[in-house]
Amino acid sequence: MAEENTTLDSSTAIASSTVSTQTCDITVIYGSNDPNKGFNIPVDKITEIIIRENFFLLLPTMTLTLNDIGTIFHDVNFQIGNIIYVKILPEMISHDAVASKPLLEATFKIQAIENSTDFDRNSYTYKFHCMYSAEKYLNDICIWPKFDTMAGKLPSLDKSYTSAETLQVVLSNAGLKPNIDFDSKPDDNMSWLNSTLTYSEFTKKIINHAWISDDDMPILFVDRGGNAYYTSINTLCGKATTSNFIHQTRYQKLYDTKNEDTSTTEEKPAAYSVYYDLVLTNHGYLQNDGGYNVKKYIFNPYNALLLNPLTFKPASFNITNLKAITLNDTCFRAKDFKDTGKNERPRLGKMSNRSDSQGETVRYHSVSTYFRQTHQYYDYAPIHHDSIKHAFFQQFAFMTISVTDQPGYEKDPKQMLKLGDRISIDMTTMDHESSVQSNNYIVSGLTHYISFGSKYVIMATCVSDGIGGIGTKKETKNTQAG
Repeated sequence: MAEENTTLDSSTAIASSTVSTQTCDITVIYGSNDPNKGFNIPVDKITEIIIRENFFLLLPTMTLTLNDIGTIFHDVNFQIGNIIYVKILPEMISHDAVASKPLLEATFKIQAIENSTDFDRNSYTYKFHCMYSAEKYLNDICIWPKFDTMAGKLPSLDKSYTSAETLQVVLSNAGLKPNIDFDSKPDDNMSWLNSTLTYSEFTKKIINHAWISDDDMPILFVDRGGNAYYTSINTLCGKATTSNFIHQTRYQKLYDTKNEDTSTTEEKPAAYSVYYDLVLTNHGYLQNDGGYNVKKYIFNPYNALLLNPLTFKPASFNITNLKAITLNDTCFRAKDFKDTGKNERPRLGKMSNRSDSQGETVRYHSVSTYFRQTHQYYDYAPIHHDSIKHAFFQQFAFMTISVTDQPGYEKDPKQMLKLGDRISIDMTTMDHESSVQSNNYIVSGLTHYISFGSKYVIMATCVSDGIGGIGTKKETKNTQAG
């Protein structure tokens, strides 16, 4: 892919391409994130900007649509591999310093270009399909451990690291900004080896086989700024809420200072945001896809009852001190996983994810072999994570918000939603209370819609954090306005 273009003629740049929309300022630069080196795209030529980021995308994406009646784009040769820089600022009404923080700022690299021309109207339409500028993450092979070229030494295969320690380096080398956040340290110390997988494939393999705890699973997601968050479901659910969302109509009647109706005694919340539309979905059937009771039998190729620990040397790895070897170092046996303890089946180790409160639905998986190079949960982890994922990602809320209609957004851009935020959504209206459905949610996806002359709108995909109990109605005081 082409590198950043620093040879664009800056004399062709518009003196100021930052044109005010209704309530925010848009800056789009092609070829560089420096306006003196790139081409400032006039904002009135922008039909639409759509930026997508969610838990299940490898990298955030952007679709930029431009339309021009004239010849302005004849001076610029748009090419795959060049970057497009986007920055959204609150409208500078007072030029206050606190309002200078961008609502959104990101750099994307062009992956595909669509170009259509209406010769009769002399109209040109461009559509750019872009991705966050970290192509190395998708395309390059990640050799791990890395060869130390400066020292001229081969990498040591004996060193063990947790998944968090490994991904801290892998993600950084791939062009992302790693953010490691766990309530408890991963229990998956081992030698993570790779010679054929790309950075993204190797990262996925590590996460699939990482281990946090019996009731938790790791997750990795990349936001629009290239921050790669490696965390867990329980860690996200244990964070404090960053925003309390209420419906726009209810806010206007209860909290809007411009409203002359002062009959309500409900206090203004300390932190609040507003939404327009909300759709709830529940995909409970996904639970059965993972299986309530997943059992996995792991084969131990060595019969512990017939081996002499002083002379036995497993073929899977080299051991120089045979006197130090024990069967527990080399064999994966049933009693290692708190089985009957009788060790009646020395060749098998059994693992199950079933709790006492779950049903008897069983899903069996093929056997595999355990050796000391991997941690004890390595083969079991992918099935365990799959079950938790299907159990957790069930109840979703799809919420439409207008960034420019948020109370005091010019002074407080920090209230912009981020992936992984834990928010509270209050579904109570002026007509009826909805304390059962009102709940805390984790922001799992954001789609930004931006265009010249229109409001900046976000469609937020949120998943219930599962801490709302069993749906019993909460005892709350009804403070509806007359």
